[in-house]
Amino acid sequence: MISSKILGALYRLEFVKRIKNWVRPIKHRLLGKSGIYRAIEEAERLAGGAGKIHTVFDVGAATGEYALHFLSAFPNAIIYCFEPFPDSFAQLVKRTAPYARRVRLFPHGLHNHEGQLAFYVSPNPDGSSFLDKKIGFKKKMIVQIRCLDDVVREQRISSIDFLKIDVEGTEYEVLTGGSQAIKEKVVSAFVEIQPQFKGFHSRDHFAIFEKLADAGFGWGVLP
Repeated sequence: MISSKILGALYRLEFVKRIKNWVRPIKHRLLGKSGIYRAIEEAERLAGGAGKIHTVFDVGAATGEYALHFLSAFPNAIIYCFEPFPDSFAQLVKRTAPYARRVRLFPHGLHNHEGQLAFYVSPNPDGSSFLDKKIGFKKKMIVQIRCLDDVVREQRISSIDFLKIDVEGTEYEVLTGGSQAIKEKVVSAFVEIQPQFKGFHSRDHFAIFEKLADAGFGWGVLP
């Protein structure tokens, strides 16, 4: 079995990323779209077309794989990317540099309060998390965190057409820190829920569904 450390190193190679990007459309054509790619289609439908999506928030942007896809899928959109891990943020800056006028990059995480928080780095950086119960993290660092509501207010965001959250277990905290924005500004959202990182008895997924429902969202589970 290939270790997570080796897989993480492979996934960071540019030629592996290019192969994945080449294979993905073929996979979608043969098997249909799943996960965030189906969510993107739904966001386009709700907006009345990809060209009508103007503001995208990528929370947990990692090295920019999804940000690059958003830039392609939504040609008129500004992408706001949030990534607290310095190594991943450096790659995010590099990969999105050709689109500098269409991206806004923030070197901090989003949570339910403003300040500093321990961040646990996984052998595969894309799997790093604010949760200390992650198995096999290789180091810990302190990073900056902010609330979504504060960022939205400071950036004078009138509407978030598509919100993507992929933060390895702290999805509820991000939503809590953005309660006002979720209710008043967000049109469509994709939240990757991973409650197992808080233990098998975590009920975060129910709390997330409830918070989204209270904000007026319908929801669906994407494979």
